[in-house]
Amino acid sequence: MFWVRLRSSVIIMAVAIALLVAGGPVLFTGTLVISLIGMWELYRILGFEKSILGIVSYAAACLYYVLVALGLGGWSLVPLVFFLMALMAVYVVTYPRYRTEQVLMAFFGVFYVAVMISYLYQIRVMENGAFLVSLVFSSSWGCDTCA
Repeated sequence: MFWVRLRSSVIIMAVAIALLVAGGPVLFTGTLVISLIGMWELYRILGFEKSILGIVSYAAACLYYVLVALGLGGWSLVPLVFFLMALMAVYVVTYPRYRTEQVLMAFFGVFYVAVMISYLYQIRVMENGAFLVSLVFSSSWGCDTCA
């Protein structure tokens, strides 16, 4: 088990370094794909990865990334509010199919997975972004190790 985890972490680290060094559209596409995969994995655990709840969440994440790509990240709150309204509508219309915890996790998935990972791209495109994004990784590693 240890060797499988070690091997996968080395592969993931190599992919992350390659994406960060490449920057630009390559990093943007990589973070979008990683976000969608991460959301799918989270939603698969919760049992709604292929349902309307998951589809609305994937669409919201893609819309958020479109705004980031266009440089309109400051306007990202507006579609995220509409995303929350869409989740509430799905919850009401499909009641009692989904539990409130599932709707909350769909909302959390977009923010915790897609929005947070998008900051790697947003930091990387800043002035001195290559240096700053390395600080994100080193501080994350330090906090995880010392926890």
